Amino acid sequence: SQHLFGIYIAQMGGFDAWGGTYDLDSSSAVGEIAYSYDGMITDQYGTYNAYAHFDAPVINVATSKSGYSDCFSYKVNSFTIDKAALYKKMVESGDTKLEFTITLKFDPRSSNTAEFTKTVVINLK
Repeated sequence: SQHLFGIYIAQMGGFDAWGGTYDLDSSSAVGEIAYSYDGMITDQYGTYNAYAHFDAPVINVATSKSGYSDCFSYKVNSFTIDKAALYKKMVESGDTKLEFTITLKFDPRSSNTAEFTKTVVINLK
């Protein structure tokens, strides 16, 4: 759990289920891998939607290798990977593995350490 102005965050709603490892090949390179965060957090006071309050968390995405920004998108509460674009780019680049590090972070003025990170690993087969 993380400390947020006396609040101990025990769960981060749908964000807790983000992450995983995916194998990608020519037959599976259709559609997308998509995650959505519902904004819900659970702390010692209960469960509520963090987006209904000031300094709601924001999502940031980093890749283990550069040049893949056109293969994914993210918004305030979601992250999507275009599998066809990613497969094509990985084949062209000769990369067999790519990691996406997704960070959900509360604003520093309302938190000192409330940052949650998930990793999505793509293996080219």
